[in-house]
Amino acid sequence: MEIEQTFNLTTIIINLLLLFVTIGTVLFAKRNIQAIDSPRLVVINVRDKLSRKEREQHLIRVNVKNFGNGIALRTYLILITKNKQYYLSKPLVTLGNNDSGELSSEIEFRDEVKKAYVITQDFFNDYYKVKVDINFDNSHLHTLIKPIKRVAKYSISRWRINTWLRKCKKQGHTYPDFVQQHRDIEVKKLKESMEKVTNGNN
Repeated sequence: MEIEQTFNLTTIIINLLLLFVTIGTVLFAKRNIQAIDSPRLVVINVRDKLSRKEREQHLIRVNVKNFGNGIALRTYLILITKNKQYYLSKPLVTLGNNDSGELSSEIEFRDEVKKAYVITQDFFNDYYKVKVDINFDNSHLHTLIKPIKRVAKYSISRWRINTWLRKCKKQGHTYPDFVQQHRDIEVKKLKESMEKVTNGNN
């Protein structure tokens, strides 16, 4: 009887060990696939230009290139200013291997960028983040490039990214908001011109 109980206990332990090994193998294979088939974005260039379209603004431009095998589904530039304003660029969509693109966003002339990040998403719904150097002092010529890093799904960093995105939308600093603002300014100018013509004819 004792031998049978010992045999059953041994069988249970072996089965549990095999289960753990199987789970570990599956997780390792998944992580390996994600590592191989993930985007590897690198910030190539960062520029700050004064824009005078409708009003004086800073135009921040960031050039990125994907050196990874995975496709970056959507890539954004997020700007955080010192007065806690959040700006979101127009997204780069499906950035493949060796593809390059430019991200840009406008901020108020009197405002100053405190932090800037490039955020991207892959087919596994994983987020990747890299902090952008916005000192504009040529420090990139004597420092190493910061590689983009995967953000854990249940981490504070991922929560922060989602919070930034919500704040950009709430504050009206997304690309569709900028398009609407420019459209409203053009419509206003057109109305003023029509009023001048009408008043002149009278």
